[in-house]
Amino acid sequence: MALLSERQRRIIDLLAESPLTGAELARELGVSVRTVQADVSRINRGGGVVASSNRGYRLVEGPPEERAAHDGRGARAPEADPVDIALRAIVYDLVKGGLGPTADDLGERLFMSRTAVERVLGEARERVAPYGVDVARERGRVTLRGDELGRRQLLTRLVMDEAAGRISADGFVEPLSEVLDLDFVRDVVRRCAHREERYVEPGYVTGLATSLAIALFQMRCPSGPGLARRDPGERDVDRRVALDVCETYARRWPIRAGAQDVDQIASLLAGLLRPTCGEASPDKPIVGQDALIADIVRSALEPYGVAVEDGPALRGLVLHVGQLVRRAGTHPLEDDDLLEGIKRSCPLLFEAAQVVAGALSERLGVPVRDGELGFLCVHLGLIMGERASGRARVALLSTTYQSVDRDLRDRLVRRFGDQVDVCVCCDAAEALDAARARAVDLVVTTRRLPDPSVPHVIVSPLLLSDDLLAIGRALRHHTESGRLARLRSMRSFFSERLFVRDDGPERRERGEVIDELCDRLREDGAVDPSFAASVRAREAAGSTCFFERFAIPHALDMNARRTAFCVLTSRAGVRWGGPVIHVVLMIAVRREDRERFMELFDSTVRALGNPGVLPRLERARSLDVFLDALLER
Repeated sequence: MALLSERQRRIIDLLAESPLTGAELARELGVSVRTVQADVSRINRGGGVVASSNRGYRLVEGPPEERAAHDGRGARAPEADPVDIALRAIVYDLVKGGLGPTADDLGERLFMSRTAVERVLGEARERVAPYGVDVARERGRVTLRGDELGRRQLLTRLVMDEAAGRISADGFVEPLSEVLDLDFVRDVVRRCAHREERYVEPGYVTGLATSLAIALFQMRCPSGPGLARRDPGERDVDRRVALDVCETYARRWPIRAGAQDVDQIASLLAGLLRPTCGEASPDKPIVGQDALIADIVRSALEPYGVAVEDGPALRGLVLHVGQLVRRAGTHPLEDDDLLEGIKRSCPLLFEAAQVVAGALSERLGVPVRDGELGFLCVHLGLIMGERASGRARVALLSTTYQSVDRDLRDRLVRRFGDQVDVCVCCDAAEALDAARARAVDLVVTTRRLPDPSVPHVIVSPLLLSDDLLAIGRALRHHTESGRLARLRSMRSFFSERLFVRDDGPERRERGEVIDELCDRLREDGAVDPSFAASVRAREAAGSTCFFERFAIPHALDMNARRTAFCVLTSRAGVRWGGPVIHVVLMIAVRREDRERFMELFDSTVRALGNPGVLPRLERARSLDVFLDALLER
């Protein structure tokens, strides 16, 4: 089974209890049905685990070969979405050089009436709006209007959805990846970059290859190739790779690529080619703009009590940001799935990344989009380490026969490496002593323990899929128990004086709510007058609203007189930028409690993110009721 995200493991745990429909899973997880379908597809990549029927999703029991019998991967492919088909048909005709299909063409492809097609096109218009693109009519044909960058991002998303299995193989439209010869272009990019001792990070390959494939497709010319001349003295590595890409592509598809076309390819490559050696050497000092980026990161993380050392993790982040600056406005990365997973599984990391991104935008004048923010989170995670991870400590007790213990350890690390640190114990006494001393959180064993009261999971030496599910449930129970214990320890930070229930009929604005809660904290002696300005500065760096459901505003500088929460629940709601929310928890943290802030913030976001908790908090009319819902669940 592939390495799963927190949400995907949650899906398996929920289905272990009972079958659920896609809509039920979506409500439980607070995501869309399409996101659930994509997650199920990822879960089943390593072998069928989840099967679907007209009753919903369920876990498939039995050996791998039995699970694989369920439509090849254990889950039925998602049904063809007519909006996806319509968009792909439009894009297909445009990429091929046409004007787009007519409404009647779409009706024939979708087996729909003209009225139904118009409804689908209306839904398609809403779906492409975030890309700055509109579904329009020109001379009776359906086309896409918008800037080139938005159209390219939309096409990239459609191709990536095909690759991820989010769009079913419906047979209505030839796959866009095949039209663009995407696999060939991806291979060309890798080979040409390698010849210049460069590489493209895995997370960027598909997006870059798609943009290049579109540009190169538009250069195709049946009458024969015509390429710009190679300059032996060319010093710009992006342009050298761009010309190499055009020459290599032309051996398969005749194209005409002049100097301006090569410049276009080079602009798409800008900031995405990383050196395979040399520039990230640990002995090379960080200077110039790189030194400025490092200082920005250090200053942004200092309030969290994170001392950023000059090491490989910082150098990797500096190099990443330097390339982000170069590609800004030409090829921003869009990977909402990565960011969404980080928000839910590690809210503290997302919080720190927003602060760093805000500082980078202010100092360097370059906006950091959500797609870029996800990869910034990955680099910051390497810097912040265990502070952001909350990893469980697992003791492994197993026979050494045929190196079973080492094989089990390797498999545990591969499967749960993002959640656990594993140590191997020689005997049961050592494992029990470690568990009783709380040096480990869970014992995974292939034999029965003399003391069954310690948290443990008995597994097969072969570590079957059922064993992995049992370990996942145990780890989830450990995480939840620890989180609840931390939440309950927070009671002392709440006060009836700092609880506000607003039953007024008027919807309120973010700014006035921030001011009111800051005033209450100041009047209660928890903060000084400068606190409000620091809270507003943090909000300017990035919204403190999570999942469009609640907000946790706080100051950039953790220098409150005492650590405290100030709570507001609103019946009419608060406009927090775009979304309307009903629960706001403002946190004030004194400098001595900076380490505690990480715990407070992470535990609070996870508690509020639970679909069953937030409605109870929204209805709470007193602090006691509010805390019972938040802390005693």
